[in-house]
Amino acid sequence: MRYSLRKKVAMAAASAALLLAPTTAFAVSLVPECARGGELAQLPCLLETFGNIAQVILGLTGGLALLMFVYGGFMMLSSGGSEDKIKKGKDAIMAAVIGIAIILLTGYLIRYGLARLGVGEEYTTIPEDVGTTTETGT
Repeated sequence: MRYSLRKKVAMAAASAALLLAPTTAFAVSLVPECARGGELAQLPCLLETFGNIAQVILGLTGGLALLMFVYGGFMMLSSGGSEDKIKKGKDAIMAAVIGIAIILLTGYLIRYGLARLGVGEEYTTIPEDVGTTTETGT
């Protein structure tokens, strides 16, 4: 019993490390530059903030779906012929496929909604070079 608890803790720690690693490399601020000033934020700025938060949430849920693929594959590979474990693995992979379909659809609907609200491409894409100067020279 004690060994299985250690194994579960190690798996949870490894999963947490895998989930947190991409968020440290994802160096995009949730709060855009337009919201950092002292004045009241305008609608495009609020929509940009919503888009940034949605991108982070969709990225994290996509990572969780990938972990479900790995878990389902591991369950199937380590089943040893047990029909119950094979079924659990297939169910996990099916749930991951459905989850990815929902994530992709949600991402599309968010981009479509932001485009219909008049938020331009500059608000819905992640900049490649964060340190470059803008058109105003600041």
